[in-house]
Amino acid sequence: MATVQHNFAASRFDLYDDGQRAGFLKYQMQQGRMCFLLTELAPRIRKRSEIGSILGAIFDDLHHRRMEVLPYCPVVRSFLATQPEYCRLVPSDRLRQFGLASGNRLITTTAG
Repeated sequence: MATVQHNFAASRFDLYDDGQRAGFLKYQMQQGRMCFLLTELAPRIRKRSEIGSILGAIFDDLHHRRMEVLPYCPVVRSFLATQPEYCRLVPSDRLRQFGLASGNRLITTTAG
């Protein structure tokens, strides 16, 4: 199972699997909000579908710290679209910007 370490100096959450770095979630702090920018995962982590539990642990911590989240990263945005309890971390006036409806479904638009 992968473990997570918050790397404050690099503004990212590092993921480790059997002691080896297996990916990261890069963020930037902006006006007291954590803006998730990029997620990179080793294939072995993607195959085991561990990202959901990893993100859940990170968002539980952010919830306890009363932090807001801006999910610019598509991996994080997809996770939030399926997890109503964490979608509340996104400011309500920014939900549509990230394709998240109040019902927590990903909104897609078609050009017409």
